[in-house]
Amino acid sequence: MYVGLQSPPTSVLEEKGLERMNNSKNTSSSVPPEFINFFATFNEDAHVSEVNRKLNKAIGNQNDRVTHWILQICEDSSINEKTKRHALDFLKDCINNSWSHFDSETREFIQIELIRFIKVEQPTSVLKGITDSMSAIYNRGDWKEIFNFMETSTKVQKNDNLKGNALVVLGSVYTADKNRSKEMALLIERALQGCLKGDQSDKVKYKALRTATLVMNSAPYPQKLIFQRLTDDVIPVLEYAIKQKDDSAKGLVSFLVDDVKHKQRLWITESQVTNFSDAFLRALDEKSDISKEIYNQLFTIIYVSIVANDNVWKNADQRIDKLVDMAYKWMAILATTTLELKEWERRVFPVESEVEQLAIFKQLPHHECLGNRAISIFLKKIPNLLKSPDWSVRCIAIESITPTAKTISPNLITKDFMRCLLDRSKDEDPRVQWALGDLLCSFKDTITESYSSEIFESLGYLVRHTNANRSRIVFCSFLTTFNKVGNVQIKHKDTIISNLEYLVNLGEPSVNEYVLINIIYMIRDKKIDFKPYYKLFSKETIKLITNIVIESRIRNVALDALVELATTQTGDKKMLKRDVYQMMQTMATDIDGYVGVEKKFFLALEEICKVLKSDFALYLPFTIKLILGYCFKQNRPNEKKIMGLRLLCAICEHVDAKLLTPYFESLVFIPKMVVDEHFEVHGRACVLTPHLYNICRHKFGPLATKTRSYYNLFFLDLVSSRDTWSTVKIEHSTELVEMSGYYGLSKAQMMDITSQSFITLIDKISLGNQPEPGSRNKLFERASELIATTIELNRQNAVPAIETALPSFAKAIRDNPMCRPKLSDTCVSYCLFAQPKQVSESTQLILPIILAQMSSLNQDVEATHKYLEALNKIALSSTLKKIEVHLKQMVYQIKRVMSATSRKGASEKEKENNQLANDIFSLLAGKFKNNKSLASMFKK
Repeated sequence: MYVGLQSPPTSVLEEKGLERMNNSKNTSSSVPPEFINFFATFNEDAHVSEVNRKLNKAIGNQNDRVTHWILQICEDSSINEKTKRHALDFLKDCINNSWSHFDSETREFIQIELIRFIKVEQPTSVLKGITDSMSAIYNRGDWKEIFNFMETSTKVQKNDNLKGNALVVLGSVYTADKNRSKEMALLIERALQGCLKGDQSDKVKYKALRTATLVMNSAPYPQKLIFQRLTDDVIPVLEYAIKQKDDSAKGLVSFLVDDVKHKQRLWITESQVTNFSDAFLRALDEKSDISKEIYNQLFTIIYVSIVANDNVWKNADQRIDKLVDMAYKWMAILATTTLELKEWERRVFPVESEVEQLAIFKQLPHHECLGNRAISIFLKKIPNLLKSPDWSVRCIAIESITPTAKTISPNLITKDFMRCLLDRSKDEDPRVQWALGDLLCSFKDTITESYSSEIFESLGYLVRHTNANRSRIVFCSFLTTFNKVGNVQIKHKDTIISNLEYLVNLGEPSVNEYVLINIIYMIRDKKIDFKPYYKLFSKETIKLITNIVIESRIRNVALDALVELATTQTGDKKMLKRDVYQMMQTMATDIDGYVGVEKKFFLALEEICKVLKSDFALYLPFTIKLILGYCFKQNRPNEKKIMGLRLLCAICEHVDAKLLTPYFESLVFIPKMVVDEHFEVHGRACVLTPHLYNICRHKFGPLATKTRSYYNLFFLDLVSSRDTWSTVKIEHSTELVEMSGYYGLSKAQMMDITSQSFITLIDKISLGNQPEPGSRNKLFERASELIATTIELNRQNAVPAIETALPSFAKAIRDNPMCRPKLSDTCVSYCLFAQPKQVSESTQLILPIILAQMSSLNQDVEATHKYLEALNKIALSSTLKKIEVHLKQMVYQIKRVMSATSRKGASEKEKENNQLANDIFSLLAGKFKNNKSLASMFKK
């Protein structure tokens, strides 16, 4: 069954293994068929306990033979690869879960067998299983000797399988180890050096290349410097792998690309850059069928590290010329296999044709990496091609430099070059004109002020003389995204506005849409001072935009542009009161006729309201009518209700309430919408309710009977929903309570309305089915805040209401402790303002609430003082029987305060709290001095 070792033993452990193997040849039993079948039908998703149960059933009571059988399965050539992999996966799990339970003999046996397996050729998946098991043993902290053996194995001259597999093990174990010690890194470096140099086989070199990539990627920073020493050894192997099209080159090249792009220079020094570039150029020169992926990566390295790095290739024009020649060759190869050229680029050109080269150059990736020297070589080819009688050649010449134009250095754009380009603005072919416009748009971030006049002149000519809307759109885009440096934008504002107005007046919907989009962009761009442009827009243009809103299919964009013009900080309120007002009134009278624009129309009214504020009163007649007629008719969808409520919120927020009083009677139905099933309709109605009370107060007077009746209506609508409560409803109930007190409704009158609502509030929250988990916690918290706010406003008048609601308080705290802090504060306030008799009657309800909260006060001295005062009043007012139930907890809290405030350096307030706690303690001790069972509590 066993295969003999193919090389002499190299460690004491191996010698033991040989001896044990020879002794066991005649005694070892064969693997039971059911054991092999178990792994052949292994379910990878099975639970561990299920696997163990099936395995025990398969092998009976022969557990001591399991690891031996697993390793025999891996060695048997008649067993398929999948079964072996499953067996090794199981072995890895055994090592991870039970290594400490194996005896030393079993551990030794597993290590010996795994070492023997890596000495022979293994399928990839089996080798991975062996490697995983070795990593698992290493992670158990029991394999330093074996790790050293792996490094020694890389030096065995005649066993390539052992060398390659040992490298794989070293790389895998290193990356799997979280600690990654320096000792381990040095050991791997020695192993890789030996396998990358000399007359090693291709198989060993490629595995060394893969291992180098693996450890380079995973090494922590200090150890990266160790592996950097491998770079000079890697270069020739990498060049060879590229030429042989071996996959092992891809990983390392990808890693080097990332390293070069980020300029980390951890692997490539300046001298090594030249060595790499020479190696890559040789590979390109000698082998024309390298994969496009490798080509792309190699040229990234060359362009970034060499062409753009003057320190590396200083005064090396000849080498750069060679590089460009190689780039042409690469592009020609790439173009024949991967590029999809446009129809007019499919013409047959000689491979060495400049036109073909430029067409391919246009598709070259990493334009941002090209150096000035390389770009200038391509630019020199452009002027002659622009004079070609063939329109497609002229297009290729312009389009080839468009990708590079976004980052090109202004120093490369000479006057002669720019003149040749701008002459094409008068080209008879619209396709050439469009290509030029696209190029000029790409130049927008790099052109200098000295060329801006010529460019704007050419663009102006194109705007007025081209017949293609596509070209006009491109030019329009450029006009509003030009260079913002220096005085360029101010210098050419007249040209910009005149061309925009010209395009708007053409009446072409597709062009108008882009004009308006760019007007919006100009207004919103903080880098552009829009004020000079705003004044240049003629009244006729504004009217034309309003006509577009009313008549055109691009209403949404036009409406956006108009609102931006009207509401910008440089906008004109007169325009809002004149042209925009007339347009909005026209649309409002027939809003159903403007399908698709309704939402934008309502948002526009919101923006106008924010700008005009109380001047929006001009809009109110048709706006209120629109809201009532369009949004709140019977069976209107929720979306329309929300639009109307949102606009009303904006109006109430920005327009003086006095101006809204004529419309009050039309809006009183809104609080009824707080019971709406849709959460947003419900929420916005809650927001509006306090605003309506404010309008009501202005209309009827703060103390009028009608004001109180409307307040009653609004508040009860908020607190008596037929469904569940919501946080927004409670928040605005609180706001309404605050507003009512502030605006003059008497405290007694307000408490008459709200006292019973406390009970309703708590009971509804306790009984309601909340829509999402955790919402009840928030509701309790907000409800308790509402009650606390009301009490703070109406101290004495709140006592009867609290007294009525105390049972509900206790229930609320039992149901959810989230509301305990606020309700406890409420109980303390009650104690301080109620009569002694009332406090005595309520002691059994409020005392446990107060005591429970005292434990959470921590270092809050002020709050502690209030709670002690409440306890003092309870102790003075209540009978012994009512206090006795909670006496133990009460004494504990008092002693805790006494202990915390008796330290040296206590503040005056702390000393005051200490005195008060002592007084309460003495008072209670006097009350219970005759009760022997309780008197022991009062021993200090």
